[in-house]
Amino acid sequence: MTKLLFKLLIFMCVLGSTSLMAQGFSISKSSVKIEQEFVRAPVFTVSRTYGKLEKNNDAGRWLQFLVSYTPVSSGKQVVWEDDLNAELIVLLPAKKGKGYGNVIMLTGKQILYSVPGDGKIHYLLFHIPPVVLQKYTSLVKFDTKTAGNSVYVAVVFRRGRNNQVLATGYGAMKNKSVSEIARLFEQYHNSKFRVMKLENEILPKDRSPWQWIDTDYFDLPKSVMEGKK
Repeated sequence: MTKLLFKLLIFMCVLGSTSLMAQGFSISKSSVKIEQEFVRAPVFTVSRTYGKLEKNNDAGRWLQFLVSYTPVSSGKQVVWEDDLNAELIVLLPAKKGKGYGNVIMLTGKQILYSVPGDGKIHYLLFHIPPVVLQKYTSLVKFDTKTAGNSVYVAVVFRRGRNNQVLATGYGAMKNKSVSEIARLFEQYHNSKFRVMKLENEILPKDRSPWQWIDTDYFDLPKSVMEGKK
């Protein structure tokens, strides 16, 4: 009985210390930044049996978002987070005459594994496919200037099963302040009118043509660890 109580006490101590370490992981809110631009999908040269293909036009560009952030630990020892959820939310002008409303709200998520709170800059990559932009938005020119004037973007970092919010960041917009953009997202998030909401239309890196490019520069998706015991 004494041995059982001793083991139980040790288990509770370990559990408590693990919980405290988990609480020591955070993200510097001022470090969260989002860069956006239109890019072409990477092309890999392989042998193929079909003939010559036509080059993509400007409408074939993907809308890319590069998110940077700095995770930190509260103590000297680095704390690792195995369930970091990054959700990207994008507002775009809706295509007229299709019944989509005034704004299209797209979302995409990336769950990360073994992210160290090392105080260094970390990166995430998201993309919106060209067909989604062509189908739902009123964008005509697929260039970076157009994206800067017509696209609003936010990223929310959460952790664990209780979805504790660690930090929120917004894309840099020349025509609106951060507080104005935050109110805009809140307005459309809570609205059921004039906005069409499409979930999982923004692809994380591991579901895009960029999956195998610059792998070591980006945090590890938890999806690649599925089935790990």
